[in-house]
Amino acid sequence: MQQLTHRRLIGPSSSLAWLALAAGLGLAVSGIEAAAGQAGIQGEIIGHVSDATGAVMPGVSVTLSGAAMMGAQETVSDDAGGYRFGGVPPGAGYVLRHELAGFTTVVREGIVVTARATTTVAVTLGVAAVAETITVSGAAPLVDTTSARQGASITKDLLELIPTGRDPYAILAMAPGIVRVTPNVGGSGADQLQNTVYAGTTARRMNIAGAETAVRFWDGRYMNFDAYEEVVVETAGAGADIRRPGGGYSMELVPRSGGNRLQGNISFFGIDKAMTASNIDDRLRADGVSEGGNTDSLHDVSVNIGGPFVKDRLWWFASARHFRTFRHVLGIPQLEEGVLIPTVMNVTAQLNPQHRLQGFWSWSAKRSPQRDMSRFIAPEASYNQDSTDQLKQIKWLGAFGDNFVELQGFMYDTWWPSYPQAGSGAPMKDLATGLSFHGQYNDFTKRDFDRYQSSGSLSRHVADWLGASHDLKLGFDWQTHRYDEDIEVGQGSDSQVRYELRNGAPAFAVLYNSPVTLNRNSDGLSLYLQDRINLARLTVGAGLRWDYYNAWWPAQGSPDGNRFEAIFGRLDIAKNGKVLTWQNVAPRFSAVYRLTADGSTVVNAAYGRFPGEMDPSLHTDFIHPSGLRWQRHVWYGDENGNDVLDLAEIGSLVNQFVPRDNRLDPDLENPTTEEVSASLNRDLGGSMALKVNYVYARYLETINLVGINAAVPSSAYRPMEITDPGPDGVRSTGDDRPLTVYNLDAAYVGKASFLRTNLPGAQRKAHSFNVQLQKRLSNNWQFLVGYGFSRTSETANVDFTNPNALINAEGRADIDTPHSFSLTGSYQLPHDVVLSANWNLRSGMPYDRVLQVFGLRQGSISVRADPLGTYRHDSMNMLDFRVEKGFRAATGRLALLVEVFNTLNTNASMDVGVGGLGRGTVTGGNFGKVAIVAPPRTLRLGARFTF
Repeated sequence: MQQLTHRRLIGPSSSLAWLALAAGLGLAVSGIEAAAGQAGIQGEIIGHVSDATGAVMPGVSVTLSGAAMMGAQETVSDDAGGYRFGGVPPGAGYVLRHELAGFTTVVREGIVVTARATTTVAVTLGVAAVAETITVSGAAPLVDTTSARQGASITKDLLELIPTGRDPYAILAMAPGIVRVTPNVGGSGADQLQNTVYAGTTARRMNIAGAETAVRFWDGRYMNFDAYEEVVVETAGAGADIRRPGGGYSMELVPRSGGNRLQGNISFFGIDKAMTASNIDDRLRADGVSEGGNTDSLHDVSVNIGGPFVKDRLWWFASARHFRTFRHVLGIPQLEEGVLIPTVMNVTAQLNPQHRLQGFWSWSAKRSPQRDMSRFIAPEASYNQDSTDQLKQIKWLGAFGDNFVELQGFMYDTWWPSYPQAGSGAPMKDLATGLSFHGQYNDFTKRDFDRYQSSGSLSRHVADWLGASHDLKLGFDWQTHRYDEDIEVGQGSDSQVRYELRNGAPAFAVLYNSPVTLNRNSDGLSLYLQDRINLARLTVGAGLRWDYYNAWWPAQGSPDGNRFEAIFGRLDIAKNGKVLTWQNVAPRFSAVYRLTADGSTVVNAAYGRFPGEMDPSLHTDFIHPSGLRWQRHVWYGDENGNDVLDLAEIGSLVNQFVPRDNRLDPDLENPTTEEVSASLNRDLGGSMALKVNYVYARYLETINLVGINAAVPSSAYRPMEITDPGPDGVRSTGDDRPLTVYNLDAAYVGKASFLRTNLPGAQRKAHSFNVQLQKRLSNNWQFLVGYGFSRTSETANVDFTNPNALINAEGRADIDTPHSFSLTGSYQLPHDVVLSANWNLRSGMPYDRVLQVFGLRQGSISVRADPLGTYRHDSMNMLDFRVEKGFRAATGRLALLVEVFNTLNTNASMDVGVGGLGRGTVTGGNFGKVAIVAPPRTLRLGARFTF
């Protein structure tokens, strides 16, 4: 069977996506009036006009103009004196002009529109004996009086002026309450892993230009930092029109779109090894660490340019970036390399004043030749990643009077091969020390992920219905995922086997049926109805969302090259068009009340259910007949010295995994998040606002991905007391303690029939509270400051039929972060000098102590030796500064930048032992041993030319 090669995105699925988009366009053009309110990445302006007595003023002509939009839009105030502009591109400096014969003309300047938010404007027209124009310059309000959504808007003023690692998680960490686990000091990391936490979850969505980029564990994180006008971070309170599968938080990147004049910038940032300090102290030296994770060299070059093909009709924007870094890895002499090359193209056409067409394309390449190398993963056990991803999108936006429509189709593709290191062989892991060496510690895989999606919304503003005004919004979302993989274990003559040692001595050999090729798909359709009901000072949001998902796989078979074919055999798999189907109904409600008539003080509350999205491989792989299978046998060692596993060198079967013998519970339910939120928002004037937010999240109907072993009941285990040698791993010392574990009856050894089902009682709960104070850029300064408190507890997601898994299974979750603080801001000094800073503090994250228990009939097992939350990593205190000096020229501005990252030179641990975020570390000599620390104080120099 031919193995996977990089496919181009043409075929039935892409054709369906464009057909769905075309059908939606035809429906809208045929005359259906469409959506008012926030749509996609657009904003909205709602205004109200009254006279000097407070009486409403219908018939007032209102004109909206600004540099972020093509031409001007016009409307007329209705019988209640209200007007609205939907689908307004995010940007600053908008101008509203209000005109009516016999009255003064009022011009409101300096209006800021942010994505997915409503800007409210109120003006008063006075009687004028002669023609008169009054211009009002003042900051637009920071409080949204119509929505209960929580979060923060990070504008390009912050993006450009604040010292960061120039990656998306640096942006997320600016939002109060969101905690970044591993800091990217000066851009030292090209990995840019998903390592942020909020309200008891790491689940989040990264959308670009309104298009989703999530495909399993991949998304559009390898971005060009300078290509975006604004980033909207939403943490709670979403309506039915927002997907956010499984809850969590979302990040919406709004790309720049050009303008009526040619403009852009060129920037360079660089680090040399002489510009990094050392943060190795006596604690680390005693632990055998002589060099930290500092940057050896870095360069980051970005070019962004845009302008008009035709003024007020056709704009374009293009962006390209080349990022490369070499950094030291704790305890490893070899440098780790990372390369990112993201590019962006955006074209916007204004067909007429009411209709706009956009095309967007992004392409990004990443190279990480020594991915995951660490003190506990030897260089030859790391893998070589060389991946690309791209997003293609077309979108139509139209206004019909006060109403608005948005329809889009897009596809997101990722090609991610992970190659083994040259010359490496079968992977080996020491179960006692956690060390991986000899061959790639993980499977090496060629992944091809595709996501095709089209979505649209059609709705209408109703000025007076049942005693209130309504913004009714009806929408759909159609998607299909395609997820194909080639998986192999090891390479060379001793491939398809993984060796497990115990303190260097042979323990087990794990045989695999690789190589395998897996093809899986899932389809989804969502429909929603959302109403925004405006009753004087009260705005009520009521919405209902229906989501349908179906997972399936096409016909496929086993590829050639299976060394252990005599054991595992070959398979030809027929198509299964309905592996698993989910249908979910999710209600969303919110209420916003204006405590003050001018809307400067607002309270709100929201409730929502957020079912998960069906991963195209998550559940199909569990029962996929051609999936990766393995058998673990007792291993006697390489008795004949030929460096190849011979079947005579293995003994009895210990356990095995056979996907075709597994089952999915026919009543398996989609994991769902319930979320309750509330906030108090106060506009303080002077472009400043205070927000106090609370979120309670409960993650329900959890599914254990390993499944329960239905072939082995709980009654098959017998308790036995062992001695836990304590954290030092040495017996007969003061930290020894008794521990009860469970040995398997001999009759059940090697039996396995796994059932994937919902786990009764398994859940995670989080209470999160944060306070944020924000000031938009005005009078030469801006800031965003916040404090967050969060507590997360869980009943662990484990096999409830295995008593060993239930040991210490309740307590603080591995992402529990009680305290966090963030401060981001800048100040413009005379002589074109800008000072800026970014300061983040947080509590340390919990980790477990894992005890490896040998000598049981079921083989080696791992158990939590202490309650959840007993151990924590170091607290993090990360302070970064920038000094920028500008020089004006006729053609633009040149800025020279000097930045200092990790100014306090913290060496807080971010990982210990051989785990990772929240994973257990093995009891014994490596327990608590630092694996990763924060990179040291780093100086970065930069220059930016803007024209």
